Amino acid sequence: MEHDQFSMWEATPNKNNLEPIDNSQHSHNCDSSAHTSLSRSSNWYAASFIYGLLLGGLVAGVAFAVILTLYIMN
Repeated sequence: MEHDQFSMWEATPNKNNLEPIDNSQHSHNCDSSAHTSLSRSSNWYAASFIYGLLLGGLVAGVAFAVILTLYIMN
């Protein structure tokens, strides 16, 4: 589970074109495992936060559509 999150984080800079060369050099040349675990955990929190925002927006949009539909039908 945690490895999937980390590999997803590895692929993110290449997808967004945010200096992929510098990011890959930094992650591969840094030899401290504490930094790796820190970036893994913090990125897991960032990913869950983003997914939470998307899910919250989706739920709010559906609730708004239902309320608007009920308001129009009444």
